[in-house]
Amino acid sequence: MARAWQITVKGTQSGESVYVSLGIDGNPANPDSAFAAQEVATSVRDEWIQWIMPKCSDEYKLTSVEAVSVYSPQFAGVALAATSGGEFGPPLPTFTVARVRVATGLRGRAYQGRWGWPGMIESYTDDTNGNQLKTATAATLNTTVDAFFADLVASELYPAVISRVLNGAPRAVPLVTRATGMDVALSLGSRVSRRP
Repeated sequence: MARAWQITVKGTQSGESVYVSLGIDGNPANPDSAFAAQEVATSVRDEWIQWIMPKCSDEYKLTSVEAVSVYSPQFAGVALAATSGGEFGPPLPTFTVARVRVATGLRGRAYQGRWGWPGMIESYTDDTNGNQLKTATAATLNTTVDAFFADLVASELYPAVISRVLNGAPRAVPLVTRATGMDVALSLGSRVSRRP
């Protein structure tokens, strides 16, 4: 069975916990192990720090990245961090995120993914509509998320959509579908307070 990972990016903003959930499909030739989980967590942490953190408010602080095997959850790894965002303007409320769609090229809920980009700042918002990003900012964030996606793929860590439910019932085996890309929506969204 192909190696796949549930990623939880953990951080804080204004004293509140902020979690971001991502799916990763790895190289099926590499077996699940605690060592592999640690490698994945470390690699995703490093890419998050390189690409995502510079566009976040300095109020948003990354604390760790956790990787848990989708098929063998006894294998898990945690990469610690103590990194603040690179933008110093006033932050938007903690629950406000940029909406990132994870595309697979397939139709149906099982193949649609998303995550919320935390740490947005006030100057990112449109001057006449505070519920959406400026067009230029959205373009910059899209360029950034494209680079984040490409670097993960280059490391054989393929962003993916993980579906655990079919027709309202838990799947016997989670369905993992590799993504074809990610894109940032113009309209802002709200962070959902839930664990992956």
